Amino acid sequence: MTVTRLLLGSPIRQQEPVLAAFLESLERLDLNGIDLGYYFIDDNEHPDSSALLERFALRHASVRIVKGTASNKDNLRDDYRNEFTHIWKEALVWKVAAYKDSILSAAGNEGFDGVFLIDSDLILHPKTLQRLVRSNKDIVSNVFWTSWQPGTRPMPQVWLHGEYEQYPLERRQALAEEQKTLETELFYGRMRVPGIYEVGGLGACTLISKKAIQAGVSFAEIPNLGYWGEDRHFCVRAAALGLRLHVETTYPAYHLYRDTDLEGLPAFVARCVADDAPAAADSPASPYDDALRLASFGYETAAAYRMQQYLALEDADSLPVYRAHACLFLDEFHSRRGNGDEGRAILLKELLNHKRAELYCRLGAKCMDQEDWREAAIWFKQATKAYKPFSEAASPDPAAWTWKPYIQLCVCYENLGDRNLAYHYNNEGLRFDPRHAGMLSNKEFLERVMGVNAPEQQRVEESQTYDVLSDEHAISRFIRVDDECMPHFTYDLPEAWWSRGYEYAWASKYLSPEDTVLDAACGICHPFKFYAASRTAATFAFDLDRRILSREEILEDIAQSVSLRAKSEFDPGLFDRIRFSQCDMTHLPYANAFFDKIFCISVLEHVDAQTLRGALEEFRRVLKNDGLLVLTVDYPNVDMTMFQAQMDAVGWRFAGLHDFGEPVDAISTAMWGPEIKCIRLLLAKRLES
Repeated sequence: MTVTRLLLGSPIRQQEPVLAAFLESLERLDLNGIDLGYYFIDDNEHPDSSALLERFALRHASVRIVKGTASNKDNLRDDYRNEFTHIWKEALVWKVAAYKDSILSAAGNEGFDGVFLIDSDLILHPKTLQRLVRSNKDIVSNVFWTSWQPGTRPMPQVWLHGEYEQYPLERRQALAEEQKTLETELFYGRMRVPGIYEVGGLGACTLISKKAIQAGVSFAEIPNLGYWGEDRHFCVRAAALGLRLHVETTYPAYHLYRDTDLEGLPAFVARCVADDAPAAADSPASPYDDALRLASFGYETAAAYRMQQYLALEDADSLPVYRAHACLFLDEFHSRRGNGDEGRAILLKELLNHKRAELYCRLGAKCMDQEDWREAAIWFKQATKAYKPFSEAASPDPAAWTWKPYIQLCVCYENLGDRNLAYHYNNEGLRFDPRHAGMLSNKEFLERVMGVNAPEQQRVEESQTYDVLSDEHAISRFIRVDDECMPHFTYDLPEAWWSRGYEYAWASKYLSPEDTVLDAACGICHPFKFYAASRTAATFAFDLDRRILSREEILEDIAQSVSLRAKSEFDPGLFDRIRFSQCDMTHLPYANAFFDKIFCISVLEHVDAQTLRGALEEFRRVLKNDGLLVLTVDYPNVDMTMFQAQMDAVGWRFAGLHDFGEPVDAISTAMWGPEIKCIRLLLAKRLES
């Protein structure tokens, strides 16, 4: 194995807590394939700091400590580190430059392959040196980020040109300030992606190759250069010598720039132990994904630029929900800059192609800000009429599809003096969220001022619901061979679906023409959703499989999993009666208390206990108080003792009798291995007293 000999050098004038953390991070470095020597210039005035270096030298071979010339003549007070900045005098800058050059000279004279120069207030990830050596660059810095003033945005220690300009160099052309901001944020965004990038300036955490040392790099002052700081003179000289400068961004160092930064040190060390580094991007992100990433770091100008690029794309994969999010983001961006009309134009343009409730609600809100209640009401009414998309899970404003436009219409009509309409729309909103504090307050206020004697809301007692059902269909139990079976259910069911005819026959008894129902984890080719769509007021269906959003892929799965005949005889009009979503059953994109019935056929035996708990919680949330959860599960794949414990914990009860004794005539199969049987479960919400 090839071994790289490196000299780690650092001029040190440091407070003891910071220096201790620095030295500890050096001891965590991964030195596989690296022969590392240490060259410390002890410029400390505090004996405790010098003692730390001495103790480090006792624990490690190849440690050289050279005494510096620290004195009060440096004009560097003990309190030069404060919560605002580091106080540097010009003479001290060039003194440090001479220290760094002496380290370069020692490395050159002693045949080292390179020098790693590092400031003593930086804390390194253990893999830092491995990444820098592997980069195979003559001069490469490891990136770190610093808020140069408290509360300001962190900035990298690398730049593109000048003293610290982080936007592209345009000679003889002055960039507008807005363009500078955009280019700077795009530069920051690149620095946040793991990789190696060419830059114009760097410092403080730099690997310098033997080739660069032999070429004559130096930190010495260039007399006719007005740039401040020895690192800038080093970079100019390196560029003049034809050496390119690079930065490695995979494992950013942690900068203890001010004392309060010590508070974040344990979290950084924990990430180091966990080897918490983002993976390098294999290919450029889409404009939308890149915009979200930029926004997560607070680079709003760059994020808005990328969102605008995304909206300009004519891409079949440009989903309306993502376009809606982009429009809302851009409207907020322009509004914060006092240009709300530009945001309005973006919303109106998008509505020409995609009638999204989120966009209508935003236009209504903008009108409310101007106290234009009449136009606001127009937009909110449009939101109530918008056809819900296949998937609401990723909606930037899910409430826009349910209660939000109604409560806003209540506010609009109250301000327009029409309290009857205000009361009407508020009640409509309560259908989606009966416990919404704002709408309940509105209702109380309007009834008081209008003198309305609305009937009291009666809580549905558990004894009034399904416990008194004597219907045999309401008993939760094993399915038996003499139970009703429907071998044709929208289409002829495959023989391999051994229990489906029984399950569908039982579950279908709970479909009513006035119901809004959900087929949970519905499967792709499975027919219950289609059967329900022809027998209920509204049918919703979701699955985790992305194919659920494609009619073509559903039909193809019917052909492959059922039969070509089933596909050819399938009524495509059924698609229009179902609102499909792709989502996880533990995070449903539906409003509270929305469904009359939820059906989940032979699904929950395939999930772990945590997912089961999350699914039962979500089903309870979206089911009406007097609704039913209609389930089937395979046994013994489901432990019924555990299942009932989860039911109790979440707030479910049996909607009738239950008996889980195994009958001799239970339907069963061994075609998949050990014998399995099928259990049906009819559940209702346990209401709080």
